[in-house]
Amino acid sequence: MLNRNDTENKIKILLIEDDESTQVLIQRILAKNKSFMVTTASSRESLFSRLTDEHFDCILLDYMLPDVDGIAILKELSVKGILIPVIIITSQGDETIAARSIKEGAYDYLTKNILSDVNAHDILGYSIITAIQAYKLSLEKRRSDIALELSEKRYRGLIENSPIMILRLFNDESNIISFVNNGLCLYFGIERQQILGESLFKFIDKNKIDELSGHIKMLNTDNPLVTFEYASLIAGKTRWQMWTIQAIANLQNEIIEYQCIGEDITDLKTVQIELRSTLKKIQDMKSTQDGDYFLTSLLLEPFNYNHSMLENAGIDFFIKQKKEFRFRKWQREIGGDICFAHIINLKGKKYGVFANADAMGKSIQGAGGALVLGAVFQSIINRTRFSSIEQNLPPEHWIKSTYSELQHVFESFDGSMLVSIIFGLIDDETGLVYFINAEHPRTVIYRDGRASFIENRHQLWKLGVVEPGMILQVHTWQMKPGDIIIMGSDGRDDILLNAASAAPMLNEDSNLFLNLVEEGDGELKRIFDAILSRGRLTDDLSLLKISSFHPAINYKTNEISDIITAVRDMEKTHSIDDIISVLLDAVKIYPGNPVLLRNLIRYMINNKLYEAAAEYCDAYIDIRPHDTSLMFAASFCFRAKGNLEKARELAERVCLRLPQNIRYLLHLAKIYIENGNYIEADKSLDGILSIDPDNQTALDMKNSL
Repeated sequence: MLNRNDTENKIKILLIEDDESTQVLIQRILAKNKSFMVTTASSRESLFSRLTDEHFDCILLDYMLPDVDGIAILKELSVKGILIPVIIITSQGDETIAARSIKEGAYDYLTKNILSDVNAHDILGYSIITAIQAYKLSLEKRRSDIALELSEKRYRGLIENSPIMILRLFNDESNIISFVNNGLCLYFGIERQQILGESLFKFIDKNKIDELSGHIKMLNTDNPLVTFEYASLIAGKTRWQMWTIQAIANLQNEIIEYQCIGEDITDLKTVQIELRSTLKKIQDMKSTQDGDYFLTSLLLEPFNYNHSMLENAGIDFFIKQKKEFRFRKWQREIGGDICFAHIINLKGKKYGVFANADAMGKSIQGAGGALVLGAVFQSIINRTRFSSIEQNLPPEHWIKSTYSELQHVFESFDGSMLVSIIFGLIDDETGLVYFINAEHPRTVIYRDGRASFIENRHQLWKLGVVEPGMILQVHTWQMKPGDIIIMGSDGRDDILLNAASAAPMLNEDSNLFLNLVEEGDGELKRIFDAILSRGRLTDDLSLLKISSFHPAINYKTNEISDIITAVRDMEKTHSIDDIISVLLDAVKIYPGNPVLLRNLIRYMINNKLYEAAAEYCDAYIDIRPHDTSLMFAASFCFRAKGNLEKARELAERVCLRLPQNIRYLLHLAKIYIENGNYIEADKSLDGILSIDPDNQTALDMKNSL
């Protein structure tokens, strides 16, 4: 039973009974339960008058009133939209009346002979509590049904209006088309009614039917996905698509449908064709080596360029290729080292893009790899500048997408063209650097006159190496005012020491470069001179430097420190609600202060106010995107709030930064499962089990998929 002491929290019952003695008897019975507070009325008019002035949790309604019966009252309550659980009490034990009452919305039907029962207060009390609980459950179900209906409408709208092409096929001999979205109809210029109910093969080039049929037939529940490229002639022009077909099974593990998702890749295919054409031109020019070198160096020149114009940071580079040559009147260099820098916008913020790479091979071979890298990267930059979809990616996702595209291109050369590379982004506003290292020498941070490495070890092989199990990690580094980050190719380490002596030796100490950075005070030309002072270059050398000009901002002023100290003192004497209230007032006075925001979010999370905390997480992350632990907490809050898309994006960013953190990976897997994305959930769980094969939580989750 409920136990409530104060009047405001009692269960308020409205008793409608015209017989005064019965009214008093029921009041006396209900008074035995201290949780109940009873208000009386004796007619229809007084009933609705009470409902106008007060809120009640339950109505006890005498079936026979002087002016109306209970059925009429139930109907009038329904018409007026008054949603309160009603229990009918009557002196008549008529089953027909009872059935009609329940049909019209009554939660229970009791006869007045129970009032003489010694357990009358328990019978009445149980009926009241049960009616209230049933009402609350039905109300919650109604809300859930409405939310589900709205969600389904939004999902259907997204599918219908998506530029991605989507169609579904029945699993039969003809593969009849059961669904197509607007994106597919617009792309192929065909009406929906012309497609639905027809065989897919009716619209396929006869020469490609066997190939497509083979793709579909190879699908089963163990291998439910296949991806392939397909060319179509549309409006007299060849258009390329990338199609993914997924087999959909029922509970009996029988394939019932196929879902096909297509995306136009004509631009990518054009770039690949152009790249192959460019490489062919390079190979055809080998008969005249110097001319070949010269032309290649000209082709590389536009890519080895600094297009960065940042307000709070600077990007500079220095390149010295090993191969020098003269062609006619021009003195040139050629090699596989390349540096470039650009500007892009992601989620409304300006980022500097930087890359330092070393293509495998000497002179012309290395230059070919650098040329391919430069062309593909330029294509990615151009696409990002003109694509709202690309510009809506977080930095970590953009880097992952770029790496995947580069890796896909270089894999196609079957190991004949490999590239080590560091590339990434710098947030012009905050100075946070994001980067990945694909088997390139480690990145150096030069701060306060001391140089040290940022990464501990490599987790990625060179671009073009096909190796299962590679872990993509997006490193982050928060630059401080005056910081310098330096990256360079392996030419910085491959120095022939004591080159002029009788016993020269190749340097094997990677820490030597740290000394050279300190000796050159972070200046690229001085570092190069320091290298030459130690010995002779044996390989191409490229250096890239990122300098931070970001102003020092002291967010923890005396006023802020006093507020935080006061809040900490309040922990001993005040409630969490009081502390949160103080911090909310402080945030209004000092908007955008990350110290206050982080403390506010922490207290809200500790008090399980996840939805409220989520409202402040975006503002904090925008100011301090380097705070990975808070980003994880933000994902947790958005998940609790029900915003699974935002929770997924933040969780993926966190896992890209720390791809071996089991806690983060488990959180991401749970979001994928709640989103119905079981394929990605399975990948996350496999990642956990590759780190900890005995992780019971991951094993249980995987078994439940």
